[in-house]
Amino acid sequence: MKLAPATEEVLDYEVAPNSEEVAVVSEEAPESELAPNSEEALDLEMAMDSVEVPLVVPDNVEMVADSVERDFVECLCPRCGTIHAGGIFGEECFQARRRAHMCARYGLLHEDCELPARFFHFMEKFDCEFYIPDVEKLQMRGNTILLPNDVVEKLEEIHNMKKLEDAKMKQDEKKEQ
Repeated sequence: MKLAPATEEVLDYEVAPNSEEVAVVSEEAPESELAPNSEEALDLEMAMDSVEVPLVVPDNVEMVADSVERDFVECLCPRCGTIHAGGIFGEECFQARRRAHMCARYGLLHEDCELPARFFHFMEKFDCEFYIPDVEKLQMRGNTILLPNDVVEKLEEIHNMKKLEDAKMKQDEKKEQ
């Protein structure tokens, strides 16, 4: 096994069979193996520079239409119709769409509230007039809307009515079977 360290000497490790000792033999590497002298390096450079590469020209050339637009960083977004600094369909487009869809009544997005309204209150759609009857009394904790007591009572009534409807539907299904 031969190793080439950064120095000029090459170490040769010899392991004798049936022994646990390793003997290190030091040899001097010839200068020609380590680095070529300056004359040889110049000859190599000149040889590489003197190689001629033939110029290849294609038989047919396809023309690109002038109507192709360049990829600008700022472009008109087809989703929201505004110009964004980060290109189309980026974070800027997402934020512009969010700002465009804010509720004029209370300043939040209905789509942010629709999922909790559907899962927690079994409502098909978030109705800001139902959940927030008086915008001036709107209370929030972070991103959470704190509902007034009268709205909570209405939601409980709706929830109980839906439970009764589901129970009646199950009874009707059992009677039909």
